[in-house]
Amino acid sequence: MIRFEGIHKSYDEKQALAGVDIELPTGKISVIIGPSGCGKSTFLKLINRMIDPDDGQILIDGSPVLSRSPHQLRLGIGYVIQEIGLFPHFTVEENILIVPRLLKWPDRKKAERLGELMKLIGLSDGYRGKYPHELSGGEAQRVGVARALAADPEILLMDEPFGAVDPLNRSVLQDEFAAIQSKVQKTVVFVTHDIDEAVRLADHLVIMRDGKVVQAGAPEEILQKPAGRFVRDFIGADRAIKRLSLFSLRDIMQPVYPARVGEPVPPEARDKAYVWVVSREGYLNGWAELEGRKPAEELGAEEVTRVTAAELAVFETSSLRTALSRMMGQGIRNLPVLNREWQLVGQVNLRDIEQLAGSEGDLPRAEGVSAQ
Repeated sequence: MIRFEGIHKSYDEKQALAGVDIELPTGKISVIIGPSGCGKSTFLKLINRMIDPDDGQILIDGSPVLSRSPHQLRLGIGYVIQEIGLFPHFTVEENILIVPRLLKWPDRKKAERLGELMKLIGLSDGYRGKYPHELSGGEAQRVGVARALAADPEILLMDEPFGAVDPLNRSVLQDEFAAIQSKVQKTVVFVTHDIDEAVRLADHLVIMRDGKVVQAGAPEEILQKPAGRFVRDFIGADRAIKRLSLFSLRDIMQPVYPARVGEPVPPEARDKAYVWVVSREGYLNGWAELEGRKPAEELGAEEVTRVTAAELAVFETSSLRTALSRMMGQGIRNLPVLNREWQLVGQVNLRDIEQLAGSEGDLPRAEGVSAQ
């Protein structure tokens, strides 16, 4: 647990933090958000002693951070920044293993940890020898997360880590980080200026203004009961839509009974208007209309409307807001849902999202959305 007790911090005559008292829960993602200049970056930097407070104390598991040297403190805290900060002349492997080398881990332990982390961030072993300039922005950010987790720290500090990534990859990285956190259960302090990102990722949301905490709690609570006009205006009028970021597709996706070319359509799908079509390995190939087909008739390749998973599908870890955005963009009511191996595992319907939001009136209507 991280606790701030009466923290004050000023830069010259400007007060950055003004008497902050707050507890951040262990093993959860605490997202710090607020307008520019509200003190959120100062909040983060105080935890690993990049700066020290003028007054008050910060405790980690009951121990004051000022009782430890900055060097020793930082060895136990992972740090991810927007600029990523990979060393350009180090390979992916060398970048990830910087802290384990400083801690003088034996070679076998380093090799095992590297394998675990490459699998965790979804990069193949072929990336180990690549240099940062050979990586995409999303790949480089994954490596930055792996480096921060390399020594298995209990605390992870993240300063607008996805801010420099394009919107599509940013959404993917958010989903991937949420999936990683569900496995590693670190105490994460995450700074962002994006309220949608904050609601999507936070277990504990902290809203700041003028160096003070104006409201803190679960995103659901804040969306339902904002503490005053500032918070209400800051989170926006579309609170019902933002609430969709709190749920993953696992919460509402429906079972799916896909067909394969050269085989009859599964009995469970024969009363539907269409069926998703997959490869032998379960990868999405497209969809086929079922009207007028005989039950035992094999599905022909010419019947399949080909689509790519990247243009149509969403992951089971994606938020309902991501799914709704994809539906609106593609003009369809149903989306295929994939696992992290890109295999079809379910589907989601616009009607299910509308019901979860509370009523159809809470959501924007999609003009010209097809019945598919």
